[in-house]
Amino acid sequence: MLGPVTLDCGGSRWRPPSGDHPGGRQVALLTEIGPEHPDLEILRLHPPEPPIENPKRHVAAFIAHRHERSQAILRRLAAGDETIPALVAAIYRGLDPRLAPAAGRSVLAHLIMLAEDGAVASDGPPGPQARFRLGR
Repeated sequence: MLGPVTLDCGGSRWRPPSGDHPGGRQVALLTEIGPEHPDLEILRLHPPEPPIENPKRHVAAFIAHRHERSQAILRRLAAGDETIPALVAAIYRGLDPRLAPAAGRSVLAHLIMLAEDGAVASDGPPGPQARFRLGR
């Protein structure tokens, strides 16, 4: 039996590596149970803007997007990018430079999750200054 779950999709309440982020444990949980799980009743999502009319479809799209982002990071690591700034520059082409720090935190959160899964390794604890490579 699953209890009530609230997903906060808005704002910058996460600060990896010390805080979780939608690219991490929430996605792992949602992927494990799936938006169609019989014990998961998604009644309402509370985003920062207009209400989401089809929350199950929204959660499925959210999971797919997070997986796509992880795959993009793995592809860039395979291509030789090792640092968060290099990954951000390659993955977020044309990004307003003012948004680069937020994109870097998102990439770091993915890298932490990928490192926990063994898919990524780093030259020390995963952090903003670490160098990353494919694991296993």
